[in-house]
Amino acid sequence: MILWTVEEAKKSKYINRIILSTDNMEIVQACKDRRVEIPFLRPKELSRDDTPVIDVILHLLEYLRSTEGYLPDFVVLLQPTSPLRTCEDIDNVCDMLTANNEANAVISMTAVSQMPYWMRVINNNDGYVEYFISHNYKDCRRQDLPAIYIVNGAIYMCKTDILMKSKTFSPEKTLGYLMPKCRSIDIDDIVDFKLVESILFDQDNREKDENFIGG
Repeated sequence: MILWTVEEAKKSKYINRIILSTDNMEIVQACKDRRVEIPFLRPKELSRDDTPVIDVILHLLEYLRSTEGYLPDFVVLLQPTSPLRTCEDIDNVCDMLTANNEANAVISMTAVSQMPYWMRVINNNDGYVEYFISHNYKDCRRQDLPAIYIVNGAIYMCKTDILMKSKTFSPEKTLGYLMPKCRSIDIDDIVDFKLVESILFDQDNREKDENFIGG
């Protein structure tokens, strides 16, 4: 998954440094000779399952500032658990943020497939079903409901100074970059992994067929 992400990042016309933060030597070896910088092994205290991603990014930025006297103007976070995002998606996000002087960040999103307006909870006191969200859309058709989007985890981009001050990739004045569901799968379990594997395998076969026909 990391290599899929790395290869798309390398195709971007804007990203000029690809830096990987990891504590895993197998990952280091897999990324060797891939034009990926791995300046250190991530400290154990930042490698736990519950470590916030923002802490990892801030650690990396502090390392660059202290060892190189360097900070980038922007930070683009590409999590390997979203391998279906493309270099075009990455460049579109870069274009959005650099074209809007007022915006501080861009996060990728996709439309939700399950509308929260229709979701229910079971009241613990009496066992009756209640709406999770109080609203006035109980009798509306799906197409009449307000559009709702969820962060898909594929791309986060933020101005570096804002990121270091706010300690979040979603500060005030964050834009949303919309991606289709087919490129928005965030791998959380084996079912997600198998689905992505199937999509990538199908894409690879189509490309081979096209090359064979064209060649």
